[in-house]
Amino acid sequence: MADGSDDVDDAALVAAMARGDREALSKLYARHSGILLGLAIRIVRERREAEDLLHDVFLEAWRSAKDFDPKRGRVRTWLAIRMRSRALDLQKSARVSRN
Repeated sequence: MADGSDDVDDAALVAAMARGDREALSKLYARHSGILLGLAIRIVRERREAEDLLHDVFLEAWRSAKDFDPKRGRVRTWLAIRMRSRALDLQKSARVSRN
């Protein structure tokens, strides 16, 4: 289980991303990409699609880093919610296109 300092570090990385720090994005990716990819694979069941979603989620995080508020939750949760939402949207659109 991660301690509170990881949450502080993550929030600092997102704040740095909001200032345009690409190294911060790289560190956040290294820290959370594995768990987010696992989440996406469990939902969409295809690694290639899950990898595309992972890329999209981190691109979205980069673009919206300035909107992140650490008082409202953890960075990991913020990223996981984005991943889950995108993965479920992909599943829904795939279902609609099949029908």
